Amino acid sequence: MLFGWLLAGWGLWWQVMLAPLLPVSAWWVGPWIADRARHSWRFVWLCGMVFVGTMGAAGYVTHMASSLLGGASVLRPAGTLLVGLPVLRGCFYALRQSWFSRNIAALLPIAALPLAWILPWMGRLAQGVYLTSWLGVPLSAVSVDPLGTYLAGVKPAAWCIAAALCGLSALGWARHFYWITGSKAYCILIASTLTVLAMTAALMVSLSSATAAADRTAAQAASGRELSPFFGIHALRVCVRPLDGAKAAVQPGPLPTDHPVIVFGGTGDETWLWDPQRSQGKASLAKAAMHVRSDQIATRPAARGTHTCPPL
Repeated sequence: MLFGWLLAGWGLWWQVMLAPLLPVSAWWVGPWIADRARHSWRFVWLCGMVFVGTMGAAGYVTHMASSLLGGASVLRPAGTLLVGLPVLRGCFYALRQSWFSRNIAALLPIAALPLAWILPWMGRLAQGVYLTSWLGVPLSAVSVDPLGTYLAGVKPAAWCIAAALCGLSALGWARHFYWITGSKAYCILIASTLTVLAMTAALMVSLSSATAAADRTAAQAASGRELSPFFGIHALRVCVRPLDGAKAAVQPGPLPTDHPVIVFGGTGDETWLWDPQRSQGKASLAKAAMHVRSDQIATRPAARGTHTCPPL
């Protein structure tokens, strides 16, 4: 499939020169499908030709479609297919004729049971990166939709599961080729170490969407646009008015009253605010966060597109 992809991007002369590699490779791929001892060489070669021809044509068509529709809409599914096929085959090699395959009916519900705890934990982690680590507002001080917490954990959990399947696939291919080095323990040790590293990297990559969402919220707040929610966390641009004049205890002060700030919905005695003007020119968005007692201020929604608040 990769060969067909590359072939579509080259000129006609290169296509004519390299296309005969497909019939040659079919002679090697044919025995994967048909046994030479039971079938003629023509039939074995034809089976291989159907396989490599179909995969090569799929790569060729995918490349042509990506040129017409845009690379982003086609590259991701094509890359997932290229990686997913050997991973699934490796997992099959790892689990066939094993203790797991003999007890799969009982083990699958048990394996899925931890998701009830993993999903909300990872969801809180993603929400914490967005709100606490990036914007400086404690997650415990904000009202969060429980369903949003579960949905926020789907992406990190899916990335970690995919990394774990890649590690299991590596063990399966090593088992299929008789542990390659001749040492089963060595292969398990190396694959397990790489799997842990891959899952850690997958978790970090999946959490990058939370940091991107925080940057998007900051940009929307600075431009006066409507703020996008992030998995149960809803932000609102408001104008703040102190109820007792200039005596409102704001940390860190002073309390901005001449321009809109962001409020995420408080749950306790304190209201946390995020000032888009304080974040400008600073490396950390968290430095723009402040908190004040809820009974000392009054808030009202700011009009869309406005950058100033009416005088007190």
